[in-house]
Amino acid sequence: MKKVPSISFIYQAMMDARNQIKKNFGDNESKYKQILDIVDRRWNVQLHHLLHAVVHCLNPKHFYNNQQMDNDDLLLDGLYECIRKLCSSLENLDDIHTDFSKYRAGSGNFRLEEAIRHIEDKRRSPDK
Repeated sequence: MKKVPSISFIYQAMMDARNQIKKNFGDNESKYKQILDIVDRRWNVQLHHLLHAVVHCLNPKHFYNNQQMDNDDLLLDGLYECIRKLCSSLENLDDIHTDFSKYRAGSGNFRLEEAIRHIEDKRRSPDK
C-alpha cells in the first residue's frame, strides 16, 4: 500500500516552501512577491481550507516544533472559525477553547507521560 502524506504534512511543506522562497530572495519582498502571489493563488484555490488549518494545528509534530505557529493569526483564525462551525452549543465551544489552551501550553492531559513520549517520538522520527 502506498503511503500518502496527510494534509498536515502537505500544509507544513507548503509553509516551509514559502519561507524558503523568501529566504532565497534575501527576504526582499519586491523580488519574491510575484512568485508567492502565484503560489498562493494555487494554494488558496486547491488546497487551503479551514479543516486543513485545523489538522495542521492539531498535529503535535508541527505545532510544538514551530514556534511561529502559535502566533500565526491566519492559521489560528481558521482553527477558531472551524471550531465555531462544528460546535453544537456555547458550553461545548467553551470546553474546546479550554482544552485548546491546555494544548497550546502543553499542560493538563497534554503533560501526561504518554503524550510527551508521543510528541518526542514524533520529533525524533523523520517524515516518511
